[in-house]
Amino acid sequence: MAALTTIARVEIVRPPSKGGRFADDPILEARATACLNAASSWFTNAVGRDITSAAKNYLLSGRGNKVLSLLGDWPIAAVASAVVENVAWTQLSFGAQYAAQDYIIHPSGRYLLAMARPWPLGVGNIQVVATVGFSPIPDDVQQCVAMLTWLLLEETNRLGIASSTLGAERIGQLARNSKDYDFMQTTIEYYGRVF
Repeated sequence: MAALTTIARVEIVRPPSKGGRFADDPILEARATACLNAASSWFTNAVGRDITSAAKNYLLSGRGNKVLSLLGDWPIAAVASAVVENVAWTQLSFGAQYAAQDYIIHPSGRYLLAMARPWPLGVGNIQVVATVGFSPIPDDVQQCVAMLTWLLLEETNRLGIASSTLGAERIGQLARNSKDYDFMQTTIEYYGRVF
């Protein structure tokens, strides 16, 4: 999994204690990079999904309504294909004239919206290939991960251990005890999986 922000962003949140940059101290840079990877992984687990942009294949079940969620993945950036009961449906631009088997990506980017008729009821009857997620990663996510990286870096420096030995529960405890907890919690809740 790729880091959700950069070491440079972490340095902006709080520069290294001796001034300068992480690159000036290879040991500190390696420790900061390990903490950044751990913070990114923890954030991904906390929101319940990978928020980075990726092409994905979905096998979905129609519920007989007009809304089709891609298993809580959002934003939907593009749809390569939507096949319903072996018939390709057509993606339209928002506000265009539509026919029976047309759909749009809702302006919120959170789901596909059938236009003339609902997605047919069935089990595994809809196949969608779509690109979902963020590119670039939103600023609030980068800020949250940078803050969490600093918490981990301070904790690992205090204990003299590698970030990989800090479990998810300990990372969560560090976040809850942080003065920035409200911001981090709000960010996690906003980007969490929505069904």
